[in-house]
Amino acid sequence: MNFCGKLFHLSLGLTLAFFPCSNAIAAEVGGYVGDIPEELADYATMDDVKSYWSESKIADALDHPVDVLSDGSGHSREGDSTMTLSGSNATEDLTSTPTGYLLFRNGTQNQSCTASLVGNGDTGVVVTAAHCLHGGAGKGWYSNLTFAPNLAPSGGGQITVPLEKAVVLEAWKSNANTSDGLGTSEISNDIGFAVLDSRVPVSILDIYKRNIFGRESVTSEVRIFGYNAAHYATPESCVADASPEYKGGIRLYKSTGCGFSDWNSSNGGPWIRNYKVENNRVGTGTIVGITVATDGKSLFSPLFGSGTYSLYEVALSAAKR
Repeated sequence: MNFCGKLFHLSLGLTLAFFPCSNAIAAEVGGYVGDIPEELADYATMDDVKSYWSESKIADALDHPVDVLSDGSGHSREGDSTMTLSGSNATEDLTSTPTGYLLFRNGTQNQSCTASLVGNGDTGVVVTAAHCLHGGAGKGWYSNLTFAPNLAPSGGGQITVPLEKAVVLEAWKSNANTSDGLGTSEISNDIGFAVLDSRVPVSILDIYKRNIFGRESVTSEVRIFGYNAAHYATPESCVADASPEYKGGIRLYKSTGCGFSDWNSSNGGPWIRNYKVENNRVGTGTIVGITVATDGKSLFSPLFGSGTYSLYEVALSAAKR
């Protein structure tokens, strides 16, 4: 892969090692009862992430988007883990500056997902799939998490921002099996938030802007952002119809009409309603879903229920400066 490391001219850092939380409160997410940790997982050391994320490791992470075998219905799917959605129509789109790559180390492998900035005031939080932060039951938190907003070869002036805290539902940590595909209940809990390093100035957040994390109904058209691995670090988007979908008695969100040639790179990508672009360059809106699974024809998102909003509030509280 030919990647220009010079785009990454700033990195503030902490090496992340996360720990489970002992206290929890009950919450309902998409009809599935899970738990929300009262305390976020936190970093353990003060090593500089910049020393880890060399040009070659960044390129390695972008070449290895997170690989979770998901089909939106159960635990089995034959064939290669890279699924090509029929009618792939995503095109290059650099307008969503809050959206970018989440980079992390999973064991010995550098990997990546899509994530997007949300929040308000002086808070800095990214939303993504839980499987981009934590490996699920019997596994742990990924390390060296960092976020690159609007990462694109033609973007210029990129920064990498370390993530010092993260939170997912306790049900994800305790029950999710990511080794053979995600079942419906797992998809319903597949959402997480991470908090930007508190040393990152608010002016950086103001440059890249933030989306609203919404409580709006998903019964209309949304713009979905993600990455195609074949295009390396170029963000892309397409428009799709979105609506509730029931699988096994559990309510999810489903979008039809938006396709990425390699959906793995779009994992964690936002579904944005009321998307508007200002000054022909900066687009924001309300995030009402995130890509976590596909059946080869449609994309699926967990339902943003009361538990999701409680989880978001936990992250916002930790992000206050």
